[in-house]
Amino acid sequence: MNYKLSIDASRDTIENTFKRRFRFPNAYRTYKTIDGTKETTLPIITSEKQQDILLGIWGLLPDKYENDWKTFQKSLNTLFVNVIDLDTQSLFKDSYSKRRCLILVTGVYVTYLQEGELQTVLIQDKDRKPFSLAGVYNVTNDGFITCAIINTKEKESLVTNLPLPLKMPLIIKEEQRSIWLDATSVIENIKAITNQKNEFSHYTLKAS
Repeated sequence: MNYKLSIDASRDTIENTFKRRFRFPNAYRTYKTIDGTKETTLPIITSEKQQDILLGIWGLLPDKYENDWKTFQKSLNTLFVNVIDLDTQSLFKDSYSKRRCLILVTGVYVTYLQEGELQTVLIQDKDRKPFSLAGVYNVTNDGFITCAIINTKEKESLVTNLPLPLKMPLIIKEEQRSIWLDATSVIENIKAITNQKNEFSHYTLKAS
C-alpha cells in the first residue's frame, strides 16, 4: 500500500461524474499526487449531506476530537482502515454504522517490492474518469470532517508478477453508491459491499 492518491480532474468533471455540486467550489484543488502523511483534504460525499460534495481531511480523528491532526496521526495512522477493524475498533465502529462516505479520486498509488526494487504504479479508470472509494468519517468539535479509506477484506493482485498480493482501497461502484451512503441501509447489505473484491476490468495501471 502507498499513502498517496491522485485527484487530477477539473471541478466540472467531478461534479458531472457524481451529479452533485461542491458546497465550497473555490476550495477545490486538483493534485496529481496527494501525500496522506501530510494534512490534506479530499473531495467526499457524506451520508449526512448526500446532495453536496464536501472536503474532508484525510486521516480519521475521533468524533469531537479537539487536538492536533499531526499528533494523532503519529500515534495512530488512520488514513486507511481494514474491514476487520470496522466492527472491532471503537474508533471506526460508530462511523461504519452511521457515517459512511464516498471519497472521490482519479487514481490510487500502489507500491510493491519486485526483485529488490520498490515499484510504484497508479491505478486509474481506463477513460481517466473519477471514481469513488469506500470511506468512513467523523466531525470534529470545530466542524471539520475527517475520513479514512476502507481497504478490501482480502489482499488482491493487480500485476501478475507481484511477489505478494496487497490490501487495496475498496472501490464503490456507481450502482452501490446510494446504498453505501444511506444511513438506514440494512447492515447486511453494507457488509456485502465491504466484503467484496474489487473489479479491475475498467481500470488500468500506469508506472509512476
